[in-house]
Amino acid sequence: MGQAARVTRARFVVGAIGLLGGLVALAGALRTGWYTRVWLDDSAPCQLAGQCSPADIEAGLRRLWFVVGGGLGVLVLAAVLLAWTLSLTPRRPAAPARAAPVHALVAGLITCGVALCAGLPLLIAAFSGPHFLAVALVGAWFAQAGGVLLAARVVRSQLPTPRHEWLTALLVSAVGVGAVVLTWVVDSSESLTELPVVDAVAVAAAVLVQRSLQALREPPAWRAVAGGVAVLTVGVLLLAALLVPAPTVPPASTAPSTGVTPSVPAPVPEPVPAPPPAPSPPSSPTPVVADVPCASSDLTFAVGGFDAAMGARAAAVQATNTGTAPCWLEGVPVVVLLQGGRPLALQVLPGETPQGDPASVERVGVAPGMSAFALLTWRSYGGWADAETAQVLTVALDASSTLTAATVPEDVGPAPFDIADGGAWGVAPWSSPWN
Repeated sequence: MGQAARVTRARFVVGAIGLLGGLVALAGALRTGWYTRVWLDDSAPCQLAGQCSPADIEAGLRRLWFVVGGGLGVLVLAAVLLAWTLSLTPRRPAAPARAAPVHALVAGLITCGVALCAGLPLLIAAFSGPHFLAVALVGAWFAQAGGVLLAARVVRSQLPTPRHEWLTALLVSAVGVGAVVLTWVVDSSESLTELPVVDAVAVAAAVLVQRSLQALREPPAWRAVAGGVAVLTVGVLLLAALLVPAPTVPPASTAPSTGVTPSVPAPVPEPVPAPPPAPSPPSSPTPVVADVPCASSDLTFAVGGFDAAMGARAAAVQATNTGTAPCWLEGVPVVVLLQGGRPLALQVLPGETPQGDPASVERVGVAPGMSAFALLTWRSYGGWADAETAQVLTVALDASSTLTAATVPEDVGPAPFDIADGGAWGVAPWSSPWN
């Protein structure tokens, strides 16, 4: 096998490995959709399915960084190796290249066009999460490197060998992408339309530096260096004018100045009215003293207080003391939802307070005729739940008690709980009335 055939085969293998690394990174970014919040919702799909907690989400996203970062590392390494396999044979002298400032201007304009085209995909990737953004930035880096090579072709500024040309294009493109990322990190409030300008100026400056270093070996060098410094200065000034905010000047007084300070009469103090009495803080309900636990026979159960907002659902289980003496409730009730006479398979999660905080267990005294409450919370399973088959909510004080059907208002329909098999809901412990 000849040398050329071996090089071609090596390039094919390296390219295939780089492509595989890119696909692995993309797959890892797509997998983050299981742990990230749904559009216009405040929960991740794994939370909606009841298969993760906030700690699980954090750990899952952290693990996927190894997948995305590893895949992108392989892709970048393959790109550099492919450039390294290019020929080191010197080219024949081409037509005279255009001046370095012209080269920088052309590279900046092409880069600005590439950045504008990549703006929408990068914006979508930023909203999709940092893993997607990392994949999109690497893609923008490669696309911009192609733009740098195109600019070199336009101005006939080819480097001595193809290897140097490709490696330089990758380096110059990396300078532009790095400048954009640094600008966004330092001040993310900048307008998105200014980031392509930052990219273009950074790439033009890198091209000027590259051309100046190249010209140092070719007399006369001072012309290229002087032109590069001049264009670089203009670019920096343009960038500063765009990114540095103008100082705010307070409006000057419109009254004409007479040179004489007018005398101001001393203000006459007005009588200060006496402050109104401070309102007394609302009194908290007096706890009910009870010596015996509530029995199921002394209680009736009802469901009310249905509430819904942005996919979140809540309902209150109410236990009313129908006996003649106070009793107390403590702990988390057993709640089973039947639909069509069959209990739904639901995962029970720790309950919450009406404010969304974790609910704690407390002993609640219930006077005759009064009630204690347990809050049910879940996410809507609207497209999955059966809204036609009648539901019955049954409640028991503990696992050893008999389940009792709870009364549900008639105006909420036959199936007020939009939840289905495999779903999850939170059941809070008994508490005193919330208002």
